[in-house]
Amino acid sequence: MEFIAIRHDITKLIEHHSELTNLLYVDTRTGLKNRNALIKDMKKDIKLSGILINIDNFSHINNLYGENFGDKVLLKFSTFVYDNFCRDNEMNLYRLSGDEFILISSSNDLVQATEYTQLLFDKCAQASIFIDEQEISLNITIGISFEENTQLITTANMAIIAARKEAVSIKVYTEKLSLNNEYENNIKWIKEIKDAITDDRITIFYQSIVDNNDPTHKKYEVLIRLVDKEGNIITPHFFLEIAKKAKLYKQLTKIVLNKAFEAFKDNDYDFSVNITIDDILDEDINKYIKETLEKYNISNRVIFEIVESESIDNFDTVEKFITMVKEYGCRISIDDFGTGYSNFEHLMRLQADYIKIDGSIIKEITTNKRSELITSVIVAFAKEMNIETIGEYVETKEINDKLIELGVNKSQGYYFDKPQATLEKKEL
Repeated sequence: MEFIAIRHDITKLIEHHSELTNLLYVDTRTGLKNRNALIKDMKKDIKLSGILINIDNFSHINNLYGENFGDKVLLKFSTFVYDNFCRDNEMNLYRLSGDEFILISSSNDLVQATEYTQLLFDKCAQASIFIDEQEISLNITIGISFEENTQLITTANMAIIAARKEAVSIKVYTEKLSLNNEYENNIKWIKEIKDAITDDRITIFYQSIVDNNDPTHKKYEVLIRLVDKEGNIITPHFFLEIAKKAKLYKQLTKIVLNKAFEAFKDNDYDFSVNITIDDILDEDINKYIKETLEKYNISNRVIFEIVESESIDNFDTVEKFITMVKEYGCRISIDDFGTGYSNFEHLMRLQADYIKIDGSIIKEITTNKRSELITSVIVAFAKEMNIETIGEYVETKEINDKLIELGVNKSQGYYFDKPQATLEKKEL
């Protein structure tokens, strides 16, 4: 009987994995592969090129005819592009979001890509789409990129922005489009980060994570902030990636760890600290974490939240780190689960105690059936594995009510509070 029960559990896990994979990688409006599928495909060891297609002023169609009509336009347009450019060519079509599509090819022939693109533009300009007896003409802007796979979407989008500035319909990305601005921006932020470290202007904010069964019970996520010389609070979006490139990131990690442990040493809140795969693979950071855990006797309240978990190549080292911190009583949370290559086996190897369901799913959970289905599948799996689920970016009561209905354990977002500079004191 025990064997049958185990086999039943495994079968259910396989079913959950298959269901989630279908939901994650297929765009429900067009049937095309979606952004998650593209990100997964770009990780293959094949150099790709991208042709990003943006429908001009598509919002006007939605405003004039309604979103259901707009969805029909997107379906017709995607079918038109697929039939004309994918069926007989080695090209894959993805819908990224809204009115954005991208053709991906393993060919890196600029002349061929330019010819395809001009043909696509000409055919689109000459064709009309008929829906519900309405004739719709679409104009498109196209950006072409031959950059590294991880930069294809970003650089193709930069080409589209440049095309619109120059009032042209097709633009090929070159380094000249971004090099000067990026160089000046990097110099500015490297100095800002160095000065902030020297002046002790790297600080931490706190955002509560609320238990949906008992809203009075909270834990907190620690978030890094930079305070500039004028006292403005700067979010990590502006400086974290530059800190990594300038080899300043390790210093920021140590500052956050130290300030987090100091902030929570005299209360009994659980708290989570974000760490990257680079942190885990860094021997110096590993040593610092271990020393910090030994210095403060609060390890049982510490949760290490692993971000960018999809970029794990060296599972043995990561598992060794997780085993080490768990021996001290710490717990593990996986950030942004439900987008990209969300793999249940991958999750189990990380010995997760919590799954944070990605905010892009949570924000649409009351309006998008697909988001609700993805959440349901994640919750079902998590319950079987005794893993707690957390919904992030909870901005309204309606969203939180839906999460409670679906069985999500905890919620985090502006509905409860924004990240705060001070922590409510809760004396032991």
